[in-house]
Amino acid sequence: MSFKHPQELDINDWESLREGETIRTSCGHWKCEDKNDAFTITRIIGGCVYNCYRCGTSGAVFKGSSPTQARKRIDRLRNSRHNGNDVGSAAHSIITLPRDFIPLVTHDTTIPPHAYAWFYRYELDSDDFDDYYIGYSKKLERAIIPIYEDDKLIAWQGRDIYYNRNTLLYNKGIIKKKPLKYYTEYNGKTKLYFKINNNSQYIVLVEDMLSAIKVSKHYKYNVVGLLNSTLHNGLITDLKLRKYDRVFVWLDPDAHLKAVQGCLRWQSMGVNTRCIRTIVDPKEVSYSNLPKLTIQ
Repeated sequence: MSFKHPQELDINDWESLREGETIRTSCGHWKCEDKNDAFTITRIIGGCVYNCYRCGTSGAVFKGSSPTQARKRIDRLRNSRHNGNDVGSAAHSIITLPRDFIPLVTHDTTIPPHAYAWFYRYELDSDDFDDYYIGYSKKLERAIIPIYEDDKLIAWQGRDIYYNRNTLLYNKGIIKKKPLKYYTEYNGKTKLYFKINNNSQYIVLVEDMLSAIKVSKHYKYNVVGLLNSTLHNGLITDLKLRKYDRVFVWLDPDAHLKAVQGCLRWQSMGVNTRCIRTIVDPKEVSYSNLPKLTIQ
């Protein structure tokens, strides 16, 4: 399933979803380079909210409403939320972890070794499992990493630990459903980040959650996993980047050009940035080979 443009969502594509249920698909926006189903649609009362983690396109569609009416309505919902009112929308409902969620730190015998091996590959250990409450869902066959904001669970991301195997089976036609590497369950917020606060005057922006954990553990700087590779100007306000003495932008190698362009643009806007480049993703760099992030 793919869409010509998010504002052209067919009501039949989301009306059958349960309230609060989220599906993933490709974005379809002509400017978007999404090839990994980064576009999410979440059912809410009377409509749906959508967000692309690749290009940042987001908004809402309501039954019987034009795109303009839908945007005005979602703005009213956001304003009500900011004013402390209960808008009664599933987009702001409480998120819970999968029912069969098991913390990895328990080393439960029902957790397959492959789940641990995936994290050990990036040099994460039991301390990280405990600090970030990382777990596993047997039903989903996914490693689960929760996302908290002000000590409240606002989302979780599940990584298919058998993605390579399932992709091979799909390519051979043995299974019909295309595997999703990542699945994100969230509460309808269009701005979702994985933030690690170390009370530092320096901050590092990375793409994914594992990179954020690894970078935070080594450098002790504030770190934000953007959950995409888009460096839009709204991040300056969302993450209060101007207050930091130095902002390090460290995206995956395939997004380095975006990182350079973003750093140059932000420097012209008063943000002290530095672009970091490695030949592999930050999470794949061994601790002994992590680059020195100079602050001068």
